[in-house]
Amino acid sequence: MLHNNNKEVLCNKAMKIKTLFTGFIAVLAFAGAAYAGTVSDAVQTAVKNGIPSDQVSLVVNRAKAASVPDAAITGMLQVIVRAKQDNVPVGLITGKIIEGISKHVAPQMIVGAADRFEHAYTTADRVYSGLNIKGNTTGEFKEAMAIAVFNGVKPDQLKDLYHAAPGAGASYYIMGTVSLTSLISSGYSTEQSLSFMKREFTEHKNTDQIQHETMKLMEQPMGNRNNMMERGMGQGNTMQMNRTEMPNSPSDRMPMNQDMNMHNQRN
Repeated sequence: MLHNNNKEVLCNKAMKIKTLFTGFIAVLAFAGAAYAGTVSDAVQTAVKNGIPSDQVSLVVNRAKAASVPDAAITGMLQVIVRAKQDNVPVGLITGKIIEGISKHVAPQMIVGAADRFEHAYTTADRVYSGLNIKGNTTGEFKEAMAIAVFNGVKPDQLKDLYHAAPGAGASYYIMGTVSLTSLISSGYSTEQSLSFMKREFTEHKNTDQIQHETMKLMEQPMGNRNNMMERGMGQGNTMQMNRTEMPNSPSDRMPMNQDMNMHNQRN
């Protein structure tokens, strides 16, 4: 009787495995039929390179629903594969692509922006490896640096900024990097933003002070900004910092969609 029970269990397991395998083959067959030509090849390449199938399907299905051309879909999947090969978090790149599709950004701009962000992240990773950081917020810090690089901040400029506050914790550097990118995204030049943030670091301002003074600068009317930047002061007391967002203008700037208050609460 025990032998029969074991045999039944094994048979049930075999049937489940067969069903799962059949379902997987059906998914591949559907992909081959629905995404003809180069898209089908790109899908298979992505899966072979370890990209989660749900992320591949999400990108392809959203793109197809938005009538994105096959060539652009292929380009999107190729960027995701490169990200995987370069040890860039695939979810970051997939998220940027989906966001761009949802906002009806031109497909080639999405591919180009995703590709540049992938390269920006690898650059940020190199910068990070040369720093002696205290604190376990590696992923958040690298993402913040990648967005800064995407917005035109050079690796040496980031290093120079962090050296202005030697030995600070990761959360301190993250706040400074978020603030730096937000100033650039709001219209200040890279040089102005770096100069302001380096002064904040050199004067050993804490994260609350950095947030407060950055907020005041971003609230300034364009006509008052140069004077306020010189003094490092402004008016206003509310502001939301943005996290990564697909650019939808020729500037290709990537603002950050993150409330700084939320960041302070986490740290």
